[in-house]
Amino acid sequence: MQHREEVAIEERVKNSASVIAIITDGGGQSEVHSFLNEINLSQFADKLAELGMSTLEDLQDVNKDILAIDVGLSKLEINKFARNYAEVRPAGTPTS
Repeated sequence: MQHREEVAIEERVKNSASVIAIITDGGGQSEVHSFLNEINLSQFADKLAELGMSTLEDLQDVNKDILAIDVGLSKLEINKFARNYAEVRPAGTPTS
């Protein structure tokens, strides 16, 4: 018989896996990773994921300083990112 702590940990792992499955696009990648892959910037997907970015809607909170300093994009990569995000930005998200 398992200890109560082990059962609680197993339950949290199961719940985490469910949350991860919900925020992915069905192929195991987040919307952000898929978007970055399409525009040849997938090398920055992990950094954005660390910042909590998993959906295209999450990206509305990202600004040029975050992309440059925290993620490491160059000025040209930031322009590429912004241009392409403007085309796929979910309806109702503000333009910044």
